[in-house]
Amino acid sequence: EAGGRLYFIQWSQQLDRGQLCSMPVDGGAIRTHTSADAFLLSPNKQYGAVSGENERGSYLNLANLSTGQVFPVNQGSIVVDMQWDAAGDRLYYSVYNAEADNEDQPLSLYVYDVATGANEKLMDMVAGSLYPANASRGVVLVYLFTQVNQAIPMSYWLPLD
Repeated sequence: EAGGRLYFIQWSQQLDRGQLCSMPVDGGAIRTHTSADAFLLSPNKQYGAVSGENERGSYLNLANLSTGQVFPVNQGSIVVDMQWDAAGDRLYYSVYNAEADNEDQPLSLYVYDVATGANEKLMDMVAGSLYPANASRGVVLVYLFTQVNQAIPMSYWLPLD
C-alpha cells in the first residue's frame, strides 16, 4: 500500500503477461499501470520497482508513485531478483549473466541509485536470493549450498557503501 492505493500484479490471459494494477484501499475501480511480472515497493513507499518482459524485451523500470513517472533502470536483461536497501534510495537487483566466464557465478549484481540515476554493476555472483539488510546500505545474499544431497543455507551480508 502506498498513497492510499493497494498495488498488485494481475495476470492477463489476453496479453499472456502480468500487469501492475492498483486500487484505492477503501475500494473502488482498479487502475492498470504497466505490464509487469514483479513489483517491489520501496520502504519509503515513494517508488516501485517493476520488472518483466514486453514486446521490446526484458526490462526493469522504476516508477515514482507520486508523479506516475517511469524511469528505465535496465533494458534487455532478465531480472532474477531485486531488493531495496533499508533507506529506500538504492535498488539492488540481479540479472542473468549470459557472458559469465565462471559457470558457478551465473548472475550479476547491480545497484541503481534513485537520487542520481547511476546504475552500477557490483559483481558476478552465485545464484541466490536477495533480502533487505538492517543497515542503511547493502543487502543480504542467501545461497543454498548443496553437499551430500543436503541443502545448506549460507547467508552473506553485502555492505555496499
